[in-house]
Amino acid sequence: MFRIEPAKITHIPELENIGKLSNIITYDYNYYMYILTKFPDINFVIKNKQNKIIGFILSQIKTKPDSSPIGHIISFCILEEYRNQKLGTKLINHLKKNIIKQYKINQLYLEMMVGNRALSFYNRNGFTESEKLPNYYDDSDGILLIWNNFS
Repeated sequence: MFRIEPAKITHIPELENIGKLSNIITYDYNYYMYILTKFPDINFVIKNKQNKIIGFILSQIKTKPDSSPIGHIISFCILEEYRNQKLGTKLINHLKKNIIKQYKINQLYLEMMVGNRALSFYNRNGFTESEKLPNYYDDSDGILLIWNNFS
């Protein structure tokens, strides 16, 4: 059985390790601490029955001038051996539910590298490509993905 719980500052070393094992972009310890402190109700880990963190989703709320607040997924990862078990979908749905409940926000976005194999996962979970981001990453272009829940 797997369970989702709020991400905590004490989880940061495990989040960094999972990110490195999964070859995703990782951040400075202080940035993780900022995100987990400022937005504790929209950052989550998923644990296995041995209580080991096997994935996480980190997000924040952004407000741009002349626009409504929007959720931003900063980092999202499930360890390779736990993929294709719908755990990513459970985690992203948990975030969607909480971001709507806590912040009354019905839109999320994230950036990813062109060619990232996770694109089909995001498409299945309601995200659509919004625009290309030339040279967004050091050596490659990015894609901006948006999820809307305007009901």
